[in-house]
Amino acid sequence: MSTISSKQSSNIASENSVDSLWSYPDTQGDTPSHPYRAHTSTLVGNLLYVFGGGNIPSNSNELHILNMDTMIWSNPPTSGHIPPPMRAHTSTLVEHSIGPPSIYIFGGGYNDTYYNDVYILNTETLCWLKPAMEGTIPSGRRSHSAVLWRNSIVIVGGGNGVSALGDVYMLDLSRPILRWSQLEIGGSHPSPRGYAASILVKNKILFYGGTNGHKCLSDLPLLDLETKEWSSLGLVTSDAPPRMAHTATRVGPYVLFFGGYDGHAYSNMVQVMNLATATEGPPFACPGGPSARAYHTTVFYNKKLYILGGFDGQQAFDDIYCLDLSESPYLACPAQAAGKKSFVHKLWARISHPHH
Repeated sequence: MSTISSKQSSNIASENSVDSLWSYPDTQGDTPSHPYRAHTSTLVGNLLYVFGGGNIPSNSNELHILNMDTMIWSNPPTSGHIPPPMRAHTSTLVEHSIGPPSIYIFGGGYNDTYYNDVYILNTETLCWLKPAMEGTIPSGRRSHSAVLWRNSIVIVGGGNGVSALGDVYMLDLSRPILRWSQLEIGGSHPSPRGYAASILVKNKILFYGGTNGHKCLSDLPLLDLETKEWSSLGLVTSDAPPRMAHTATRVGPYVLFFGGYDGHAYSNMVQVMNLATATEGPPFACPGGPSARAYHTTVFYNKKLYILGGFDGQQAFDDIYCLDLSESPYLACPAQAAGKKSFVHKLWARISHPHH
């Protein structure tokens, strides 16, 4: 049984309209020369490290870095064992007690090739390392999920070009030689899947949706990393549509889901889940935001949600949008009553002052 409460509570997004403030930041510098689709974005301090992705049939192995304070791009040279062009890989930030943080890249692919390699980027020297590994190494895959838990990276699912995967692997980072192990998981196993949105909540990984290769999913599996058991998060109220290739971003006790594809159409909707009460509000959108898309990335920085790139079934994007979640005034949606505080404003107030 999940320790995330499923008791009844008010729907945090019960209002029919939502204020928001979308902006389109003006970036400068050495901007990327290609659109971003199925790339990764890793925030290290005030720097956003964007790697790989692209648009079919071409993919990239370039590293671009965006200064989130100045909105200036750089395309610095890297050295070492540089990864091949890839998309639908994962990037995991690992901080060390001594030395700069590292970014661990796993999996991904290019055309019909699926990788199971690990590459490590030193975020200070920008030198790539392809480490030696031992143990039970996962098969090649992309569109999997990855989280850092304690001193290990946990890899879940994905796809190998033939079928969706439901296996779970753990990469132990504490050893001189990185060691993989496959975890035996009990409980009620969900459908294998790729392109799920996932987020770590204490010792559990919460998943939303994804695709099993035949249809898009709308369930909310929960993997307990301590007990090694699957369960399902039962929401009190949920209007969660099926979706894949969307994103999940943690904002205090809330998770913001954005975009995705439901098997028929792409979305530019935002949906909010309250982790404390296990409630999820209906999707919402406001004018001025990004067009419908999936395969994008999102990061939360300085009280703002940034959305980078994506794909809408016809074209890949190289744009950046920003949703301001600070306590500044908001533009109202047309259907909202004049002078009424926005849901996002109330949301941020609850995050900043949880006892109010």
